[in-house]
Amino acid sequence: MPQKLRIQAAGSDVSVQCETDEVPCDGRYYLLRGGKIIKSYRSQNQAMRAYKALLDEIGYQPPNPNPAKDLGETLRAEREQIEFYRSELYWGSSHSYRSGGKLSNR
Repeated sequence: MPQKLRIQAAGSDVSVQCETDEVPCDGRYYLLRGGKIIKSYRSQNQAMRAYKALLDEIGYQPPNPNPAKDLGETLRAEREQIEFYRSELYWGSSHSYRSGGKLSNR
């Protein structure tokens, strides 16, 4: 018996579901659009092929997770990372530059 499955592209109303509350619990994989069952499949591979074909048909484009940043903002962020890295390098090896005192030679 297949396990519960729900695959949905971000920002779309197309999904593949199996054993969820929205589809019958009969072990089949259902292709849904807008909450309505379009077709059912016996195997997950068949359902995924149909799912990808439907996304291509409707011209789905995934949302851009990183909108274009201002160039100045990008450079500032990179400088901050470089300075942080330099600081970590310095403080990580600073113990090797300490000179031995009277009590440190015991």
